[in-house]
Amino acid sequence: MSQPEKTSAEKSWRETFGHLWPVACRAARRLLSNPADIEDIAATAISQYAQLPARPANIDESGALVAVIARRAAIAFWRKQNALKRGAGQPTPLHLLDECAVPAPAVAPGIEHDLAALLNTLPPLRRQIVREHFLEGRNSAEIGERHGLNPATVRSHLLRAMQELRKL
Repeated sequence: MSQPEKTSAEKSWRETFGHLWPVACRAARRLLSNPADIEDIAATAISQYAQLPARPANIDESGALVAVIARRAAIAFWRKQNALKRGAGQPTPLHLLDECAVPAPAVAPGIEHDLAALLNTLPPLRRQIVREHFLEGRNSAEIGERHGLNPATVRSHLLRAMQELRKL
């Protein structure tokens, strides 16, 4: 590439970047509030756009494409952040909790006996499912596999058990 062509390509890319950067930032800002995260998403979107083998010919279509790329990247980032906040949706098994880091809850005298009595009112399968889910930290797929049940059936048993316990 000769010097005038290189300069022309650089100038063209700077103009394109100048148009696409605000579009990418605006798309990311709709879902995110941290300026650093917004800039990262916008930079990622423009980088992905630049790597496309075929790009739209006009700048408006390019802007729309970058907005979609930025929006998808922002959604993926937002979901990942929320999953991390929730702990990926998985309960932490009690045996994995560090007893020094987590203070023991204040338990009223006899509450274990009351809880055991309430659980004993449930049918044996539901009682076992409740114990495995809440005390052992297993998810519905693991419990289902253990008992030969569909995970949806396990969730149904948990829901019904909770409804029965609330009535008591």
